[in-house]
Amino acid sequence: MVRLWQCRSLRTSITGMVLLSTYTTKFGDYFDFYGGIDYRYYKGTHTNELVDLYGGDFYVDSSSRKSVLASNNAAAAAGSSFVNQKLKVGDIVYRDFDGYVMSEGVLLKVNTTEIS
Repeated sequence: MVRLWQCRSLRTSITGMVLLSTYTTKFGDYFDFYGGIDYRYYKGTHTNELVDLYGGDFYVDSSSRKSVLASNNAAAAAGSSFVNQKLKVGDIVYRDFDGYVMSEGVLLKVNTTEIS
């Protein structure tokens, strides 16, 4: 059996949040204070999507779907109807992983002006 299909590799869906703030004030005549925080978080879901069936009507991915556990994917609890599902263009063939990124930072800076 020959299976022809093309998959868009590593499509990423990102959900995230960014919080940036800055604060500026003067201490006396000679000191300028700058401060701020930077907080970033996102979750990226990485999937592969069917983009071309090369003239076919559907694609069945039973070889990789039979190893999916119901504890990892609720749809797998359907058994053979999940394993033998007819996939069309735009359907997700499989998910690679979810990536989580979080970073934070703080900026503190004091400038002095020249005393004449």
